[in-house]
Amino acid sequence: MDIEWRYIGRDKISAVGIGTWAIRDYDTAFKAYLYALNNGINNIDTAEMYDNGGAEVFVGRLVKAVGRDNIFITTKMLPERLTDKALVLKAARAALKRIGVSHVDLYLIHWPNPSLSIGEQVRNFEIVAKEGLTRYIGVSNFSLRELEEAQHAVTREKIVVDQVHYSLLHKREVEEELLPYCKANNIVIQAYTPLERGAVVSSPMVS
Repeated sequence: MDIEWRYIGRDKISAVGIGTWAIRDYDTAFKAYLYALNNGINNIDTAEMYDNGGAEVFVGRLVKAVGRDNIFITTKMLPERLTDKALVLKAARAALKRIGVSHVDLYLIHWPNPSLSIGEQVRNFEIVAKEGLTRYIGVSNFSLRELEEAQHAVTREKIVVDQVHYSLLHKREVEEELLPYCKANNIVIQAYTPLERGAVVSSPMVS
């Protein structure tokens, strides 16, 4: 399999990752994911929200099958956890227990908490890196303004990723606003739903 690679920090990860949202049959999915991981893909994404933690448990099965060093694990924390550092740590440790690892590689805020300032939630979230529960931190679904605020708010860590909805059918905001800023600040844009659940394939833009 011909794999394209990207870097997050010093880590080399496959440009195409595999997500774990809305898996209906974990046993069937396990075979497909194992094939991908055994053929060069090393980038897997999950979240505590997915199947109420069931997707993180599924990732743990894959870790046992291929070895921790062969997977770059990203997970995401629900924004309601961000009100307090103790809640952040409790949620992070629960996620790590579900996955069966001592740390993940990248931990993201799943989306901004509208009841908190960006600065407060990011500073609370930083503790996951300080405590060694993740190697990198980032955000998801942050607008340009929110990302700028997050960058200015961090005290110890760096925001390395903004994971956003990006596809041929949904790209203007990303390309006109986020992408230039991220390029200038060495932040990786990760796209979720890039095929729009199949809609991109049938779009006139592709043909």
